[in-house]
Amino acid sequence: MGNHLVGQMFVAGIANYTQDEIDKMTSEEAMVKIEKIGEVVMNSTSLDAEYEWSVNLFDDYLDPSEKLGSMVVKAFYPTKYKEWKNKPYVDEEMDEEHYNKVYRPFIEKFGFR
Repeated sequence: MGNHLVGQMFVAGIANYTQDEIDKMTSEEAMVKIEKIGEVVMNSTSLDAEYEWSVNLFDDYLDPSEKLGSMVVKAFYPTKYKEWKNKPYVDEEMDEEHYNKVYRPFIEKFGFR
């Protein structure tokens, strides 16, 4: 199964949450929700050689202004949540920090690396 489809499955998993609900979640609540979605995704997909998460999921779904991106920031790096949640994309200034504190821990948690 392709990485883009798995990214869409994560997005679908949080589709019913509003940004206001995400804003009110604790980092622990956000992590629990991401873990539950991840469990469903991992149990309904097969991982194969197609997995190259460095482009599709990162560029398409983990931008901080996207619901999945903001929930992942809330779960993995809550101290930056308020500052980053309205950023339309990961800019040069935050790139390394986002990669090390948000993106990499997220993909490693689900074995996408």
